[in-house]
Amino acid sequence: TWAIRFNEPVLGASPADFSLAGTTASLEVSRVEGEYVYVTASGGDLADLDGDVSLDFVVSGGITDVAGNVLTQPFSTVLSQRQYNLDNTPPVATISSSAESPVHGPFSIDVSFGEFVSGFNAADLTVENGSAEVLFNNESGGSWPVRITPHENGEVRVTVNAGAVTDEAGNPNPQSGSAGLYRRLFRVFRKRQSCCPNGDAG
Repeated sequence: TWAIRFNEPVLGASPADFSLAGTTASLEVSRVEGEYVYVTASGGDLADLDGDVSLDFVVSGGITDVAGNVLTQPFSTVLSQRQYNLDNTPPVATISSSAESPVHGPFSIDVSFGEFVSGFNAADLTVENGSAEVLFNNESGGSWPVRITPHENGEVRVTVNAGAVTDEAGNPNPQSGSAGLYRRLFRVFRKRQSCCPNGDAG
């Protein structure tokens, strides 16, 4: 919604007095209060759009002051910004590691989202057959180094939980079962000590 202020009270504002660029959405004059006109864009491709959407005037002769004088030039102040940048793309997690499988103890992974996100911590990971520790709080919001400690021999699966983080537009990372759910498999092998019958280590 855009809030537009004229230099005096106006009448007759309608969607025909404005143009919308960057989207297939429709315009509606949601209300007129004295010198304030509120214009709302809705529908169309807004729910999935990534990009700029801007509002401009069309001098159609529909807007007048209370004395009936027609607006011929759009002398007004757009109180909210004239252009919005829409971001409907959620952040998608990627897990990478320089560790080669099988690993033989704790190892490190990097969890990244490809854009600035906030809210990530160790509780946002599901680790099967292991535990996770985020090594430091990354204020840049791009990626986090994580130490994985296996519990026993076998497979270690690391999953980034759905809704773990949000980007600057408030989009959460995808729900469980969607294409954005990321899981990484590692195998753990630890050499077991054998003991001789007399109790000496072999």
